[in-house]
Amino acid sequence: MPDEASLLAALRRAPLSGADALIRAIGIGSQASFSRLVTRAGDRVVAVGRARARRYAAARDVHGLGFRLPLYRIDATGAMDRIATLRPYAPGGIFVDDPVRLPRWMKGARGNGTFDGLPVFLLDPRPQGFLGRTFAGRHAAELRVPAHPDEWTDDDALVALARAGEDVVGDLVVGEDAANRVHARWAEDAEGIAPGERPRAFPELANQAIGGIVPGPSAGGEQPKFGAIVGEQGAPRHVLVKFSPAEYSAPARRWCDLLVCEHLAAECLRANGVAGVESEIVEGGSRVFLQTTRFDRVGARGRRAVVSLAAMNGEYVGTPPSTRKWSDAVERLASDRWVDRATVSQVRLVETFGRFIANTDMDFANLAFFPRDDGRLDLAPVYDMLPMGYSPVAGELPRRDYAVPLPEPGHGSVWFAAGALASGYWQAVARDERISQAFRAIASENAVAIERANGVRGVRAVTIRCVRKNRRDGGVRIVTALTPFPYARRA
Repeated sequence: MPDEASLLAALRRAPLSGADALIRAIGIGSQASFSRLVTRAGDRVVAVGRARARRYAAARDVHGLGFRLPLYRIDATGAMDRIATLRPYAPGGIFVDDPVRLPRWMKGARGNGTFDGLPVFLLDPRPQGFLGRTFAGRHAAELRVPAHPDEWTDDDALVALARAGEDVVGDLVVGEDAANRVHARWAEDAEGIAPGERPRAFPELANQAIGGIVPGPSAGGEQPKFGAIVGEQGAPRHVLVKFSPAEYSAPARRWCDLLVCEHLAAECLRANGVAGVESEIVEGGSRVFLQTTRFDRVGARGRRAVVSLAAMNGEYVGTPPSTRKWSDAVERLASDRWVDRATVSQVRLVETFGRFIANTDMDFANLAFFPRDDGRLDLAPVYDMLPMGYSPVAGELPRRDYAVPLPEPGHGSVWFAAGALASGYWQAVARDERISQAFRAIASENAVAIERANGVRGVRAVTIRCVRKNRRDGGVRIVTALTPFPYARRA
């Protein structure tokens, strides 16, 4: 007579099998007998779907987390609600129980809440980059995971999120331990760093971050940074703070320049109708700090859902690595009705602007979206937009010859618009006294090169709007309107 062990062995051999296949595999007499066997197995069996579409898998206990992990969401007011249960199953999958209530982007490519590894909504929260290494340095021993997050399996990442993931990207919290840590952090009732205290406080936090001491969020990226709460009493804001080296050298000076350049790029985009992160430059302790407001946080306790293009592409799109262009991946998102055509046009503009300002690091992780209740995605504020092509390499500053990017076929108006913005941007860089004379000279040359290429002098900003040509095919055309640009010199 088949028992629970026989059933679990069959499920490990063939996960997500239907009842008919399992009845044949284990040689049980009837559907009723099979149902009783599943009932006796209890939490050791994961059931996916309903009625005849139901599939079964063998449950896994990931590093002592148990067969069930609660999944919580924190809303904009700071209220925490349980929205689903994570059910790990063999050999390495995870089922999000109660997928019917989940928003579309969280259900996975199969649409039923099953994932072969870490779910799409946990790809961005998993610790990574500079802050991920800091996180691992603090918690790896107690979590019994490798000391470097790049060596983690999906199970290691799940353990990290469930045991110590109280301050991760987005609005989700995995497991009771992490939820309790959220409440413990709220009980501390941090008032935040007052604006006038930042030149003194930030250098100390930077030193702690370098030493792996200061706690911080799970945001990715290799640039050294730390998380903090700033603001006057009663109006705290969660921020990420990048910082330059403290040494006096040409490469360190270049990183100072690039942080100011990143701030100016965000200002340039915001001034011209494109959402860019709110940022501010702070100086102190021989370092330059770039403070950016976290757009996945609302006040002291509220949170907001966010998902990167990297996560969406990995789960739903699969843009070939040979292209790796934001616009190509977002075009495919639009084909599947994740985003509208206006978003595609905006992404193409930002991407082209990035090419004009020598941003050689437009990774899919550097573009994000806000999920909407209707299943669509809105573009989140643009971040990490800076001339990375001029960053130091192995402690040196190799000479970079600037080349104006060529327009792509069919997108000449976007090229013209982005070029106009970039020319004004380079002019702003060239005038900013916080930037070194050497890099200001480079910026001035780049502005002139763009003016010569696109025929615009005394650059004007370009207002972009999408005009629908055909409601049936959703086609749009770009209409440009020249308006005075706040950063540009007058012709």
